Amino acid sequence: MIASSAICLSPQQESAVVAVEAWWRANDRASRPVFTLAGYAGTGKSTVVDSVIDRLGISRSRVAYVTPTWKAALVLQSKGLPAATIHSLIYHVEQDAFGRLSFHRRARPPDGYELIVVDEWSMVGRDIEEDLLAFGVPILVIGDPEQIPPVNIASSGRLERPDAFLAEIHRQAADNPILWASMLARKGESIPMGRHGNGELDVVEEDAIWGDEIDLSSFDQVICCTNKLRYYLNREIRKRRGFYGVLPQEGERVLSFRNVKDALSTRSGTPLVNGIQGTVTKAPWSVDLHDEIGLMSFALEGADDDRFDSISCDLARFKRPGASNYNPKSLPGNGRKAQLDFGYAITAHKSQGSEWPRVLAIVSDIFGDPDVRRRLLYTTITRASQHLTLAVREGQV
Repeated sequence: MIASSAICLSPQQESAVVAVEAWWRANDRASRPVFTLAGYAGTGKSTVVDSVIDRLGISRSRVAYVTPTWKAALVLQSKGLPAATIHSLIYHVEQDAFGRLSFHRRARPPDGYELIVVDEWSMVGRDIEEDLLAFGVPILVIGDPEQIPPVNIASSGRLERPDAFLAEIHRQAADNPILWASMLARKGESIPMGRHGNGELDVVEEDAIWGDEIDLSSFDQVICCTNKLRYYLNREIRKRRGFYGVLPQEGERVLSFRNVKDALSTRSGTPLVNGIQGTVTKAPWSVDLHDEIGLMSFALEGADDDRFDSISCDLARFKRPGASNYNPKSLPGNGRKAQLDFGYAITAHKSQGSEWPRVLAIVSDIFGDPDVRRRLLYTTITRASQHLTLAVREGQV
């Protein structure tokens, strides 16, 4: 990362750094163990954190950078930070005499960390927060209050009442048409149709994606807002990439829909949790389509050498795409099996905490009240780091 001494902070960023430093040096950190830094996309949250670490004089090896998901950790790693998942920090794995794995909270954080920095805080539930606090280590949490909250996670509400807030888009980010579009979406303003910047943003009518004008298979990720459209897009993209049949084949993208915490990846020990994406390294075998079970191996997205090997899977979503009932068959232990689906297209909720270079966002299926629509659109736009094609109905945004 760039040394913070070489960075000219804006007045708002400097104010945030001073506030964090004051919190750190105060005598009441035992009663106030968490500092919350909130800010919109492009406001320089990472810049502020980098400056804070320098000013506090903490060795960077004594700072734990963690995120709720593996994909979010990869985003931080791409920025030069040694990020890992919260699970890998909090829990360790034990194996009993029968080979069964179980997670247990560590009595103390590994490596004697002095500060824990948690990114994408909007995805952290109260149970995880309590486990983090049990370490007795100061925590700096970072997040964007405009991101849509994950489904079925009880929020601590910290981002709604932050200790410091960044609202100003810094100059370099303001020149980015993707962040410009996110700012318009956040304010509920219209995003003009057409090509913007040097081609980083294309706003097109939805009809363009169903013909030959746009290649659905050329994007790193396709994002939509309903499962109905996701099913259709996954079928269409598979066909365009030359994949057929009910079950995934080697090289196909898959997405986890269930937590199976005793299934761990080979290198990092990442638990198989809801929302993890990967690439199939060995197509399903030992398959019983009647009982919808089989074995599969796949590599974590962005880490070809980190795999889930011989994972026992409930194959219901592959066999019955779009079905409303995915209750596993009543076989012993089947409720603990992984539940995967194709991952070429995912919903905006599943995209939370992730980032891809080239994104196609289809927002014609956004429903709900204006505030929900605004936050869904904002979240979807901010998943793209280099190029975004935004497909809309005429007059929609």
